[in-house]
Amino acid sequence: MLERQKKFQLRLVNAQRYHGVDGRKTDQIDASWLAELLQCGLLKGSFVPPQWQRELRDLTRLRVSLLQDQNRIQNRIEKVLEDANIKLGSVAGDTLGVSGRKILNAIVKGDKDAGWMADYAQTRLRARRKELEEALQGFVTDHHRKLPAMMLREFDSLERDIVALEADIRKRLEPHQDVVARLAEIPGFGEVSVWTVIAELGLDMKVFGSPERAASWCGLCPGNRKSAGKRGHGRTRKGNRWIRRVLTQSAIAASKKKDTYLKSFDWRIASKRGPKKARIATAHKQIKIAFLIIRDGVRYRDLGPDHFDRRNAEKTKRYLVKRLEGPGVKVTLEPAA
Repeated sequence: MLERQKKFQLRLVNAQRYHGVDGRKTDQIDASWLAELLQCGLLKGSFVPPQWQRELRDLTRLRVSLLQDQNRIQNRIEKVLEDANIKLGSVAGDTLGVSGRKILNAIVKGDKDAGWMADYAQTRLRARRKELEEALQGFVTDHHRKLPAMMLREFDSLERDIVALEADIRKRLEPHQDVVARLAEIPGFGEVSVWTVIAELGLDMKVFGSPERAASWCGLCPGNRKSAGKRGHGRTRKGNRWIRRVLTQSAIAASKKKDTYLKSFDWRIASKRGPKKARIATAHKQIKIAFLIIRDGVRYRDLGPDHFDRRNAEKTKRYLVKRLEGPGVKVTLEPAA
């Protein structure tokens, strides 16, 4: 009689949460303690995404690293220009933009006439031609030409890699275009934000259970540190830094989009607690919206910029009347026709 094979379910846990008592820690004690916790159902497993999601994570995270490398190269180029007394960054907003790139290529080739190089300015930068000409009057040597030439080649190589990564990401997400389109409707969300949310959260929201737990996993929830009836600081916990980075940027974009619910929500928080806490609160709201869109398969429906006024209409009336009566004005309210 063949023995019946038993199926084991592997569970990955954070060892820091289940450490033993100091001074009484051995491998045997740890194994017994973990087995007892597992038997009692107290061993909480970590989130292990499927293979397609892990590969998508590698691509999106590598893209961020390459962009950071490009920023470092741009800073090094600006440092070399400053050493040559060329103040291109003080006039041009983007040193490696269309106009800045042409000027840098001219410097690398050996052009010394500031007026001739200033003619490469385009669009709005052309209106500041005199300032640009003064900024390009430096002392450029062969050393100042060799270093930017090497850095520009490395920058172009990174740019080609980023383009290839983005094409690969779009190809991998072709089967999920419906989810991508619905997530892109969230105010502040762009293509990169949608990529990161899908890569980090995935498409199976049963893993997290609720929008609040997903936001806590991302590190976008206020801390709940309370002991002996006293509440400590409310700083956010550590979470997924990749999705937190993108969502805080998306929150800034949402706070600038007119006539939206998220803009009014950000404004309400910022007026009371400051812009930094408002960004985290708006990002927290965005990840909860994204969770519901992925889980329920619905489309985003904006509540409108006047949602809070409509929700508490009487309270809004009393507040506005009180503000008007403050300077000594008598206010009479009449129903609208």
